[in-house]
Amino acid sequence: MKILNYFRQFEYSQLFKFLAVGIFTASIDFAILFIFVEIFQINYFISTGIGFIVGSTVNYFLSILWVFKRGKYSSYFYEYSVFMIFTFLGLIINQSIMFSLVSLLGVFYLISKVFTLIIVTIFNFTTKKYVVFLK
Repeated sequence: MKILNYFRQFEYSQLFKFLAVGIFTASIDFAILFIFVEIFQINYFISTGIGFIVGSTVNYFLSILWVFKRGKYSSYFYEYSVFMIFTFLGLIINQSIMFSLVSLLGVFYLISKVFTLIIVTIFNFTTKKYVVFLK
């Protein structure tokens, strides 16, 4: 019972919510990557970028609705712009790691995406929490 109570205190924590949203949006990202590469035969690098952008946009809306509420900016447009600037930086990190692992080291693209996702998630949480949504 003590263990259950211990985990309940984190049930609605910001990090838990961020991770839940992240898992959902990462699933979107992975699905787009897989479908575009395997079904539509689109290059992994292009597919990774498309999946990342779609997943990040969904992540923004879920973040303001459930994780962070509103940020420090009074304008949704400005807040979304700052969010997308850091998303673009995340995309650069994402694409750089994917290219390095897949094209230079020959690692399978889906395995590369898992590793990339971990690195970019740390970057995203840090920048979203302390820059975009800080009140």
